[in-house]
Amino acid sequence: MSRDGDHGTALAALHALLQSGGLSANARDVAEGLLKAMTSKTRLLIAGPESAGRDALANAICARAIPKAELFVADTPAAFDPSNGDICIWCTATFSSSELQVWQKVPDRLKSRSFLVPIADTITFSERLNDAQISYFQSIADSEFYGLFPIVLGAPLGPQNAELSSTLLREIVGMVSSQRVAAYVDAQSFLTSHRDEAAERGAAPNLAADTNQNASDQATQDAAQQALSVLAGYAKDLAPEMAGEAPEALTQILTTCSAAAEALAEAMQTHLAGAGVSSEFALLSEDARTAADNILLLSVEGGLSQTICAVTTLLQLRRELEILDAA
Repeated sequence: MSRDGDHGTALAALHALLQSGGLSANARDVAEGLLKAMTSKTRLLIAGPESAGRDALANAICARAIPKAELFVADTPAAFDPSNGDICIWCTATFSSSELQVWQKVPDRLKSRSFLVPIADTITFSERLNDAQISYFQSIADSEFYGLFPIVLGAPLGPQNAELSSTLLREIVGMVSSQRVAAYVDAQSFLTSHRDEAAERGAAPNLAADTNQNASDQATQDAAQQALSVLAGYAKDLAPEMAGEAPEALTQILTTCSAAAEALAEAMQTHLAGAGVSSEFALLSEDARTAADNILLLSVEGGLSQTICAVTTLLQLRRELEILDAA
């Protein structure tokens, strides 16, 4: 089974365990936290005083369209809030003492997933990234960051060109993926250790079982209807005349598909905070998130076949939601 398949299966199992009513209050809190971790995007926070580097890296990350991630840019010192990030990219020219004071207040959990990115250009390269400066940056990175990744703006194509900073981008993609894997592993561990507890606690007659099931069915139906209404808001823009295959029309459809998929994924995720909806809805919510990421990539590629694939994906999600609504 693929990793995405494993992730979806674990998500459905976790949701079913929550619905069983067999968990203690503490275990339920942990399970809900795991559910949130598995369904949330990884938040990439770009910060630091070097604005040119922030902008260049933001553009590079957006162009890469990293699945399961969303980007935040703290464009002023006051806007920097460590709680807004799961991964941080700190762009700097010198990493001054004032920056160090700010950074020392950052929690260790974020420091261990942060990148120190000194920025220079072809003119300031010898001043900002000479051996002495690199040695200084490395000493800071060793104790305060995950790693050091200098970038030279405007340099020839290569690992230190921000627009094609393949080394740094690979590290970011790998870290996003590792967080997703970690959430899956934590969920699997929880499922293994708490299934017996749930079974024991559920061994006694549960007079509310039928009521809970009915409530779950209603919650699932309500959630499916709300998700369908989100898609309905985009329907009129997803079926224009495509006979001419005009690039502008295809681009517009792909843009609409991407917006619709993202709105659908976000709407469905809001129903996963508790245990009200069914495991089938939880699994479909994961499919919707994956679809949103895939459609975003299709929109970057463009073209007729990509447009057809994007529309077909949304139609399939709509059909599965209609099945849940009718159940």
